[in-house]
Order: sequence, then C-alpha cells, then structure tokens
Amino acid sequence: MASLTEITGNLGTDRAAHLLRRATVGPTIAQINQFAGYTATEAMNALFTEPAQNPTPPIDPLTAATWVDPLGQTKAGESNSEQEDLFKFFQAWHLDVMLKSGADLKEKITWFFHTHLPARWNEIRTSEAIYYQNCLYRHYAFGSFKELFTKICTDNAMLIYLDGYSNHKDEPNENFAREMFELYSIGKGPQIEEGNYTNFTEDDVKAATRILTGWVDDDDFNYMDPDTGLPIGKMSTVSEGHLPSDLATGHDTDVKTFSSVWNLSLIH
Repeated sequence: MASLTEITGNLGTDRAAHLLRRATVGPTIAQINQFAGYTATEAMNALFTEPAQNPTPPIDPLTAATWVDPLGQTKAGESNSEQEDLFKFFQAWHLDVMLKSGADLKEKITWFFHTHLPARWNEIRTSEAIYYQNCLYRHYAFGSFKELFTKICTDNAMLIYLDGYSNHKDEPNENFAREMFELYSIGKGPQIEEGNYTNFTEDDVKAATRILTGWVDDDDFNYMDPDTGLPIGKMSTVSEGHLPSDLATGHDTDVKTFSSVWNLSLIH
C-alpha cells in the first residue's frame, strides 16, 4: 500500500521515471535523470511551473496560416480546407503540442480535462469550437476546477454537444444539467427513493436546467469571456422597441429552488 510519509532526499531514477510517466507525456532519459536529482518539493515546483507561453495555434497547410486565434498570438484568417480536415489538423497539432511539452504537467491536465469533460466531434462539427475548448482547459489546468466548471456551461462546443443550445425556458432540455451532476461533478449516491439520488434530486436537475436556459452557440465566435479572452456562447435575444439593449428571450428569470441537500435557493 502506498505510504503518505514524505519522501526525503532526492527522488532517484526509479521514482523520477514513475512520476514523469504519470505527470507528463513521453519523458526522455535526460528529463528522468534531471528529476532524479530533485527532491520531491523541487520536482513538484518544476512540474507546476507555468510555460513561458501558450502553444502557437494550428495552421491549415493549404493557407500556411491559422484559422483560429483566440489569444491574439497571430493573425487568424479564412481556411480553404473543409471542417473534417481542419479537425484532423487540430488533432495532429494537439498531439504534437503534448509530445513536445517536455516535463510539463499542464498538458497532461489539459488532456485529463478532455477525458473528464468530453465533446464528440461527430456532433459538434466545428474545429474552431473544439480548439477553443482545448484552450479553455489549458487556461484552467493550474487553476480552479470550480471556475472551469462555470465556464464549460457556456462553452460553444459543450453547448452543442450536450444540447445546451436548445435549452429554452419554454422547452427545457435537461441533458447538460443531468450530465453535469451525474458524471462531471458530484455523481449519484445510493438512491433513497424515486427521484432522490442522495447527492441530488430530479427537482435539482430541473432547477439547474432552468438556470442555464437561453444560451445558444455562437458560430461566428464573436462573444468573448472577459476572464479568459476565449469565445463563448451567447444569450438568445431580441430587440424590443427602442430599448438600448437586447432582451434575453430564452432565459427563465423566475426563482429556482434546490432541494435541502444544497441548502440554498437562487434567483437568477
């Protein structure tokens, strides 16, 4: 059984190799030897060191330029390739980024988020949305999972994948809220009774669904999140008269109440 006793002295080759195989992608002999001379604290500090910059966006070989650029690193343009090919270019780019990341825990966590909060290409069909989601996971790799979880609710790829775009106050779609509770966060506990799963209830799913009504995907990627600088979805709106701002027509503005498990009620 693994011990929680703090490791003293240098890691040594075996421990360094084990750590880097778990925390990075394809460690080299040189990296293992380097970490072998570190203490546990020095190794963790090295793994959690922020890379100097984010990876340069992928390019379309037909234009020799990128078709995406949420962080202003280079000029994005139009692409000559079809979306199916652009997605393959993104996949190759992501694998290349991971393989060249070195002793970088950030890329391993980014990959983990893709496995824990997945999105299926066959349903999304937009390489831009998949790429921006990748950037979102990298942005929060060393940050708050709670904040990431908030942002994923309005991520364009996730809005498409789990039908958030069709979640309207008049026709609620519970798909995302249910997955959010059951698979992505607290999970079900032992079922107490019909509709009560210990950690949440069917009414909680309905309340969360109502909170998230009104968001639709933005296929032009014009709406930016102020915290990340990355594209997000938008509220379905309509102008009314000469009001200076649009009204969010698809959002449920009534009070939402959660079960006693949560011990809260929200006006959203």
